[in-house]
Amino acid sequence: SQLHVAGRSYNIHHNVKVVAFGKAVCGMIKAAEDILRDHVTCGVASIPTGMTKHLMDETTPLASPPLNSRVVFYEGAKNNLPDEMAQHAAMEIYNLALSCSEKDILLVLMSGGGSALLPLPAPPLCLDDKRRAVSILAKAGASIKQLNTVRKHLSLVKGGHLAQAAYPAQVSVANVTVSLSIGYASLPTMFRCGWTRGMQFAWIVACVTNYRDVHHFMTTTSGPSTSLHA
Repeated sequence: SQLHVAGRSYNIHHNVKVVAFGKAVCGMIKAAEDILRDHVTCGVASIPTGMTKHLMDETTPLASPPLNSRVVFYEGAKNNLPDEMAQHAAMEIYNLALSCSEKDILLVLMSGGGSALLPLPAPPLCLDDKRRAVSILAKAGASIKQLNTVRKHLSLVKGGHLAQAAYPAQVSVANVTVSLSIGYASLPTMFRCGWTRGMQFAWIVACVTNYRDVHHFMTTTSGPSTSLHA
């Protein structure tokens, strides 16, 4: 059997693992499992707090995954803010990606809200470090593009690192249409092609130094030598 996504074909034989994060991924998971059936072997989803109850209250089953779903659901990011529950879900997603082999297909489903539902700071940072860094920039007027740039470089999974963790598996991505200049969940499956580490560092510093509170930003995140993940 074959799975066709965006002009590409994937050979499927009980070798599809699913990871999902975002406000709309429950319906996406249902569609994927309806199509792929037992070719889906396992999966992890990070969804907003209260989403399970909301779906159970709905009169239509269209957005609810089947009761026998092979995807494990975790709720978190209450009020669309990254929290420890979302971080636990992100770690489960990361570990599933690490478990992939060259025979596997990692199907990545994401939608709006995915960034808050996929917080996994790169060591030695903790979640509070990352929240403070983003909060300082947001209060100073940083754009969503600039915030996502910072998020990517403080993360184990964003900015292409989720796809890197899944190597050598094939990675297929499905999301709601979005401009890549912003990107859902800070683009966990996409690197900036052709960018060296030096260029990446220069870009994040440019984002940070637009703001007068740069000294506070650096001191509260332990400085660029320990806080950047490239």
